[in-house]
Amino acid sequence: MKKKVIIASIATLSLAMTMAATMVIGNAQGYLISRATEHSETSNCYWNHYAAEAATESSVGCKEYWVCCDHHHVQLEEPTVGQNLDADPLPVPSSVLTYLDENPDDIRFVEKTFSDHIPTTDQLSVSGGYRFEIGSPTTNCGFNSQSSIERVDLVSNSTAKAALKGNNDVGKYVVHISSSDGSGNVMFNGLGGSSGDVSANNVPDSKEVTIQIKYYYVTDTPHFLYNGSGTGNRERNGNFVTWSLSIVPTSGFKYISVYPAGTLVDLYIYDIIVTMTDHEVQQTTPNGYAVGDIITLYSAGGSFAGGTSKPPIAISDYANDIDSELAEHPNLGSAPKLVTITSTGSDGNMEINQGNESRIESGVKYRFTVSVYNFSWNGTLFLNFQNNAFIQMSAGGIGVGYQELSVDFTMSNNYNWLLLYTNSKTLSGSFYIGNIIAEVLEIL
Repeated sequence: MKKKVIIASIATLSLAMTMAATMVIGNAQGYLISRATEHSETSNCYWNHYAAEAATESSVGCKEYWVCCDHHHVQLEEPTVGQNLDADPLPVPSSVLTYLDENPDDIRFVEKTFSDHIPTTDQLSVSGGYRFEIGSPTTNCGFNSQSSIERVDLVSNSTAKAALKGNNDVGKYVVHISSSDGSGNVMFNGLGGSSGDVSANNVPDSKEVTIQIKYYYVTDTPHFLYNGSGTGNRERNGNFVTWSLSIVPTSGFKYISVYPAGTLVDLYIYDIIVTMTDHEVQQTTPNGYAVGDIITLYSAGGSFAGGTSKPPIAISDYANDIDSELAEHPNLGSAPKLVTITSTGSDGNMEINQGNESRIESGVKYRFTVSVYNFSWNGTLFLNFQNNAFIQMSAGGIGVGYQELSVDFTMSNNYNWLLLYTNSKTLSGSFYIGNIIAEVLEIL
């Protein structure tokens, strides 16, 4: 029984002519077509036989094949009729491998092999980020399941193929992720974390990582995941999507994955960039406050812990007399308390709050601010912490109207109680008091 003949494309035949010493013909395409058509399985042709060439990570391979030198016909099965049939196979010329790499639809084409590359810490630290060049033996990356690396020229979905080829950012290869039943958790191998903590491999705890994945989707996935939790940001431009995620990979950073979540997924990833920078751990106080944090010591309108009267200081409710000022100065609240100080010849304390409400800590520099609307008080006013730290907020002459009294002060002890204090024994006056806040300026 005669073997089935597989006929190559005209482009393949053209290359075959350049390979065999006996193939000296003209370049006219019409002549080539007529000569290829003349070949038959019964022709007494002269054949050249070429051995298979295995693919590697850096080069495509070639299937074993035979070339009819008389008619420029290429086939993958050994001919049964003709001359030179028993000759030892020749090695595939490098020019053929180059041709096949550019023409993957040739019948002899064998795709090169792929293996994941996990970059080192130094490689991830390069300026501008580390780009995984899909299909490159030194930078390639893939996913652990339901994925394959495909040539854009061989993408079976014609719409996706046209879109990918029309995007200048898309290279020769893409990672095709397809879940036909919505199952699985397709993990990204590029950071080496699918089977253990990434920080144990190439992303130290002291680093911050930004991952950017660009893809084209036929059917999009509902989730890109970090350690099993949905996160990240997606920017869409038609069916092209850029997904990004910035993380501080402390111990336990295991993987990035595509999670179908019970839906169909069909997408082509064409670019992945990972940028790693130093992560500066933000210094905090023992109670967890960082520089720039605002601590509210008293909220405008709240009750005073000391009650309403502790001579020479008395506290009374808002009299609805500066409504327009409240709208302009929100730190006064909607119903500030009126503080009235009467001359009694003695100092005065009024407890604002007690217990752990003040949250003021030793070794921290704060900026204390008291918002007031002053009517007639021109004396000295202090914030008094536990009768130990007296912070002078005014020394008289603060003027009439809205004021924000601010003082920077470094604490030498932890304080819980907060009081309002004056030592202006012979002065009287009143003001509305609003918010009292402490901003963390420095942790010493």
